[in-house]
Amino acid sequence: MTRLDLKGGKWSAGNDGIFTSLVYPLAKASNYFHKQTKDVPGAIELRFPVVVTSAPVYQVNVDREALEPVVVPWSTLARNITSASLQGTFHFDIVSYASLSRYLSERIEPVAEALRAIPAERFAMSEDMSWVRPARVGIEPD
Repeated sequence: MTRLDLKGGKWSAGNDGIFTSLVYPLAKASNYFHKQTKDVPGAIELRFPVVVTSAPVYQVNVDREALEPVVVPWSTLARNITSASLQGTFHFDIVSYASLSRYLSERIEPVAEALRAIPAERFAMSEDMSWVRPARVGIEPD
């Protein structure tokens, strides 16, 4: 994740402050909530860590030779963190505010619909959500 800043009439790209003020706190919060449910038998944990920005979201496909930024409604970021108190690969979505409604209807509502389809007389099982790719649903600590 990179932000663009205008300094002295020139644009510069960097990630100053993004890790310490956004990524790391989001990963720590997700890790905290994960610990609350990890030992609950049969528990299914759903987390949707999202950062909403008023700025456009650009994505660059590094698998292509021509590295061209493309405006997208949202993008999933992965960050590997290894520190004394936190280890794992963490995923979260960056969503442009203009696309938030679409994001909710395309990414969150299908999960809610799948949960609604589970008969009320039983608990939800991981098999009920097998179509959801975990990396696309939330942060996953190792």
